[in-house]
Amino acid sequence: MNITHGLRRALQVNSCATTASDATRDVSGQVFGTRMNEIYLFSSPRPIPSLHSAVGWTPEAIAEHTLPALKPSFIDRSGDAFSLDLL
Repeated sequence: MNITHGLRRALQVNSCATTASDATRDVSGQVFGTRMNEIYLFSSPRPIPSLHSAVGWTPEAIAEHTLPALKPSFIDRSGDAFSLDLL
């Protein structure tokens, strides 16, 4: 394990431990992200399109029908949200 992987893993573990503790009893419905030594709070995601299946969803049905149908609505991950500079 290299140092970068070790730091990333430590931040993930510490973040999970904190969010599972009593310190976050008043936190609900929030989306957090981590990158190296940074912790982000994202704006609340809202449903855009949705698909319904009367019989439910299997992993195969999700892969075959849902992902292709929702792909045009995926967010752009071009880097507009994050700079490449780590703090």
